[in-house]
Amino acid sequence: MDEHGLLLRISEAVARLEAKVDALVQRIDSLDRRLADHESRIRVLEVETVTTEEIATRDAADAVGRRWLMGLLIGSTLTILAGIASIYF
Repeated sequence: MDEHGLLLRISEAVARLEAKVDALVQRIDSLDRRLADHESRIRVLEVETVTTEEIATRDAADAVGRRWLMGLLIGSTLTILAGIASIYF
């Protein structure tokens, strides 16, 4: 094989390697975009989870507050009724 044939084979091998490198770069770019998409979805899910937990905590606090207020109202009413009953009996 002469020098020209050897240079031609090397040139073809380099071209094949460049094509493979280009394909790998495109694949990496694609995977990078998919990763970014998944990361943004995870962030959205984290925000939704935090929001759901905050809502659940707030609802639980509201329920406790309502129970406390209802207990206070019932207790006050019973105290007033007991006071009225003690006046008449």
